[in-house]
Amino acid sequence: MRIIELRAENIKRLVAVDIKPNGDLVEIAGPNAAGKTSVLDAIWWGLAGDRATQEDPIRHGTDHATVELDLGELKIERTWVKAGEKQRMALKVTMASGVAVRTPQAILDGLLGKLTFDPLEFSRMKPGERRNVLMEVIGLRSDLEVLERERAKKYEERRVLNRTATELKAAALKSKPEGEVVVEAVSVANLMVEFDRTRARQNTLDTLKRKHDAIVAERKTVQRQIEDLMQTASDLMAQAATAAEAFDAEAKAGVFRSIEQIKQDLLDAEGENELFNRQQRFEQMWKQWEAVAQKAGECEKELAEIDSVKQDVLLKAPMPVADLGFSDGDVTYHGVPFDQASAAEKLRVSVAIGMSLNPKLRVLRITDGSLLDHGNLAVLEQMAREHDFQVWIERVEAGTEGAVIIEEGVVRT
Repeated sequence: MRIIELRAENIKRLVAVDIKPNGDLVEIAGPNAAGKTSVLDAIWWGLAGDRATQEDPIRHGTDHATVELDLGELKIERTWVKAGEKQRMALKVTMASGVAVRTPQAILDGLLGKLTFDPLEFSRMKPGERRNVLMEVIGLRSDLEVLERERAKKYEERRVLNRTATELKAAALKSKPEGEVVVEAVSVANLMVEFDRTRARQNTLDTLKRKHDAIVAERKTVQRQIEDLMQTASDLMAQAATAAEAFDAEAKAGVFRSIEQIKQDLLDAEGENELFNRQQRFEQMWKQWEAVAQKAGECEKELAEIDSVKQDVLLKAPMPVADLGFSDGDVTYHGVPFDQASAAEKLRVSVAIGMSLNPKLRVLRITDGSLLDHGNLAVLEQMAREHDFQVWIERVEAGTEGAVIIEEGVVRT
């Protein structure tokens, strides 16, 4: 479907124009401020309506504006009428048979492409936007968006795991004790029992010795009881000797240790237990780090699998132009970022994309066409002819024969 005839009145700078395109390339030429852009805007506003129309569409000094488009199968008439400080817009779309359609804007929206007819808009887009448009053209945007969301989720999971693993490893190494590893904690309770038992034995021995000393001292002053006391002293001495011999024998046999040894062990136990506890904490934290690091590695493998699937999908995608590809955030052409392509290459790719996005209404419009030289115009005309498209282009100076010249809002005859 192409434009057979365009009639526009009082659109921006236009007074009235009636254009019947001849050929695939429709060149709108003329001096600046003559109304060239108004012609292209009239096409776009007539089709898109509110979402495209500027705030002040009616030519100053008039109270209404009209755009009529004959598309062969459809005829479109859109009008704007001033109503005080506001304006009203009306739309009528009829079939070739003359029957009016019930939902005219919905019908037109179904015809419109996603680049508002201007293929060069593709080259002006930001890299990320351009990448999304191309993915939509080849029908992969929804599939790749799922993969992108999955990848972003897995990437974030891996980032958190790696950060946690780094923190755990640093904390584990910081807590690792120095010196020989303690394999078992010292029992302070057992040492205390041993200490109490040994101290009791020592107290018994000390008591016997004190009694002996007391009896010996008393013997000097209590002569009357000397024999009894001597006997008692002898018995006590025997008991003391027996106890001392038993105490020494048990000490030598290792049954118990001296109080001094136990005291020293109690002093050493605190440090040894701290070393043991630090070793236990270190081993626990190291195991935690190993577990998190393993999970991070699994995330890394899953990310690689997602990237592999994405790469496979992109390699098999039917591109509208050969040698187009994708980078992480942009479109590539011949393996380099799109912005680094030549002007001719950008034109060829952009026009091909525009044609892919406008399969029903086979019309493209190009503003700022003066930036294209004669070679690019020839490329544009050839592509339009090969793909059965109609390209409306705005230029200051006519570059082809049969150009429509706009002067002071009308077509120069």
